[in-house]
Amino acid sequence: LSERLYIMNEVLNYCLNEIGCALPGFYVREVSNEPVITPLAVAFAGEKVYFSAAKEIFAEAKKHIDEPGALYDLAARYARERGYGPPRADEIICYEVGKCAPSNSAVRLTGAEKDALFSDLPYLVTLGPVFGIVKNGVAVSLAGAVDRGSVYEVHIETAPSERKKGFAAACLRSLAHTAEKPLLYRCRKENRASDSTVRSVGGVPVLSYRAFTARR
Repeated sequence: LSERLYIMNEVLNYCLNEIGCALPGFYVREVSNEPVITPLAVAFAGEKVYFSAAKEIFAEAKKHIDEPGALYDLAARYARERGYGPPRADEIICYEVGKCAPSNSAVRLTGAEKDALFSDLPYLVTLGPVFGIVKNGVAVSLAGAVDRGSVYEVHIETAPSERKKGFAAACLRSLAHTAEKPLLYRCRKENRASDSTVRSVGGVPVLSYRAFTARR
């Protein structure tokens, strides 16, 4: 139990830092050449609530931690004052994926065949194992791991023409069988395809968080 709680804390810390709202302020990152800020996020792990916000709204937002509408209004005001558009409110579910039987159809990829689907995420090809489904020498579905310390974060991509065939789950199975660290898989709550994929390989939700993100 203590080890699991340690992993959950590591995962939580990563989530809150990754989305760009760690105290004492926030940072701006580039996505598609457009600055993005996440001034506010609230995470839930079991019965505990974890909170992170830009320092200018920290105290005020903490009073409304159970009121999504009020939190959105605060994030919107913060974004507007800095020249950003209305924020998007996302609820993200984080799953832990344990060991499972590998798939016979997914193979470990080590060369440039990974680049076609992960071309916009080049860091994925260097930081952890990647498994894929290959057709006619081309990877049509991939599951890649990014090393985040005590866990691997999983990124999955499948060519549009090859979706709904179980390929993503097959890649994730082989990755989970091989990985020497617990796997963290994140997806938006409304993404039923991703939710189905991770649950099909035994993924267990360990925490969720709401993030308010604005784009300039």
